[in-house]
Amino acid sequence: MDEKQNEEYEPIQFTLTLSQNKMFAYVRAENYEGIPEEKRGFDPQIIYDLANQYGVKYGIDDEAVKEYANGRRLYQDLELAHGKEPIDGVDAKVRYLFDLNASNAPKENEDGTVNYKELGLIQNVSEKDLICKITPPKDGEKGINVLGDEVLPKEGKPAELNLGQGVALTDDGLEVRATMEGRVVFNKGTIEVSNIYTVKGDVGPETGNIRFNGSVVVQGNVMSDYSIFAKGDIVVNGYVEASMLNATGNVIIANGMNGMKKGFIKADGNITVKFAEMAKLIAGGDILCDYSINSDFRANRNIVASGKKGSLLGGSYLAGNIIEAKVIGSELNISMDLQIVPDWMHEIGFTLNPEERIANYKKAGQEFAQDLADCEKGAAKMEKNLMQISQRLQKDLDRAEMEELKQKVLAYNQERTRLKEAIEEIKVKQKVLEADLLCEGCKIVVKDIIHTGVRIVMGTQTYRINGHEKIQTYLLEDGEIKSYGISQGA
Repeated sequence: MDEKQNEEYEPIQFTLTLSQNKMFAYVRAENYEGIPEEKRGFDPQIIYDLANQYGVKYGIDDEAVKEYANGRRLYQDLELAHGKEPIDGVDAKVRYLFDLNASNAPKENEDGTVNYKELGLIQNVSEKDLICKITPPKDGEKGINVLGDEVLPKEGKPAELNLGQGVALTDDGLEVRATMEGRVVFNKGTIEVSNIYTVKGDVGPETGNIRFNGSVVVQGNVMSDYSIFAKGDIVVNGYVEASMLNATGNVIIANGMNGMKKGFIKADGNITVKFAEMAKLIAGGDILCDYSINSDFRANRNIVASGKKGSLLGGSYLAGNIIEAKVIGSELNISMDLQIVPDWMHEIGFTLNPEERIANYKKAGQEFAQDLADCEKGAAKMEKNLMQISQRLQKDLDRAEMEELKQKVLAYNQERTRLKEAIEEIKVKQKVLEADLLCEGCKIVVKDIIHTGVRIVMGTQTYRINGHEKIQTYLLEDGEIKSYGISQGA
């Protein structure tokens, strides 16, 4: 304060207080009420000395001090200093690329209709698919309080992820990817991919159709008009109605299938079913059953009916190697076909109709023979042309003639190579056709009885059962289907 004020009035007292977090320093004036407002001005250094006394040295507001020293606002506290607040870090964030709360609500189509069979219960992923994206935590910024002390920020927390089987964090820690095909699930806080999906009850209205990048186990039954598509095995502990099952692995049905002329099973591996009635089964391996009634079986390898009944009763049966059963046909002399066609599954334009297929075989054989003869004739012609040119090259020729002959040699060699490759390709096709026609190692085994009405087809040959035959093996030998008696139980 100036000297005059000191002579006339009691000096103004100032106190300094700090906020609890020491981010603010406040100055309060005392004993100023009796001093006229125009006499309340004071030297700002008084405030700076007070700040120094309390150790306040950061964030002092000089303009505020200057204004406060004019004495006009002594009735309110002066915010002397304000520290630099720390900036807290940002926690990591996880963006899930799958539905954490998948429900069985039906899917609405673009046209507004609702498909109650496609409920989308399974969230399929393939190997290396992205499951989660992680935004890493951000560091905070340090602050300074009014005493000049460093104030640490709250650090951002890392992502809290529990990873189970079938998933892995990438090296940069920013992504979670699947390590296998299967179903992604969030199970009690853990992300995992399972390659087995278990249906605890029936496949029907409650589940909708099942589409899964792995194996499916159904503890109950598969109801009519519902489907299962699996990149793995399908195991049904109950029975299957007029449904569709499609697996890249094996299909196993503990009980039977009543297809009602609509049921269809396809497996790249084997199909095992207790019984099949009015159903269609296609297997890349074997079809195994106890009995079949009026069904269409197509197995790339074997069809075997074994068990208590071990019978094939009516229908159509195609195998690449062996058909075996205790009983084939019925006493009612129902017409049915048994066909053996090696590797039929990979035959282009394959037809189940034996008459049409045999006609195609004969036509293909004739075409292969003609094409082979034409190619061999053309190759021989190229050899002859090259020999003639070789003889001409022994003579004296001008530059133009020499260049012309070289061009012809190049063209003839290219054509000869093409024809030789065509010849080899035709020979491979002939061998495949020959294997289909010879049916080496193929057989049909009847362990009890085969009834009248059954037709056996092997290669281009057919054999009709015109009287009940017991305990027989049928083979294709010397272009003819022959039967041989076998011992009981063989």
